[in-house]
Amino acid sequence: MLRARYLDEERRRDRLPLENAVGRGELPAGLDLTAEVDRLVGPIYHRVLVTGNPVDRDFTDRLVEDFLRRHPRARPASDGTS
Repeated sequence: MLRARYLDEERRRDRLPLENAVGRGELPAGLDLTAEVDRLVGPIYHRVLVTGNPVDRDFTDRLVEDFLRRHPRARPASDGTS
């Protein structure tokens, strides 16, 4: 019941930024979104629910850096300054 009422919707929200980036062409169309969300968000849930360790900026920056290493062709959104 927890999964059906809460977690499925939370997972949909977790996927949304990556889905949008794929739609904008910033990430490859064939990206395994489920696996990437697990890699990005899973460690955060683990810290919050299991270890109690802080989820600070250094930690989240390392998660993003790891993501970018796995996807070196990821293009940042244009900020209009180019």
